[in-house]
Amino acid sequence: MSVELNHYIEITRSRIHQIYRELETSDKVITVDLVRKLYYGVDEESKTLLQVFREHNEQSRKLIGKDFVSKTVQRYETTTRYLEEFIK
Repeated sequence: MSVELNHYIEITRSRIHQIYRELETSDKVITVDLVRKLYYGVDEESKTLLQVFREHNEQSRKLIGKDFVSKTVQRYETTTRYLEEFIK
């Protein structure tokens, strides 16, 4: 039992150190709350479905003529409007 507990503690400690090292290389302010959220897998920036659709549409608009044709982007925007109406 104590061997298993010590192993679990070591794994937890290693994961927390890994998260801390990753945060050191980012521009984020390191806080206990941020480390805890990352450890437990809580996304600090939860997005709604509509936000994801809007971001996708914005990125798609920038790629018209490269990766997308304008008709495809129009269909994406139509789908977004239908989703907005459905949610309301």
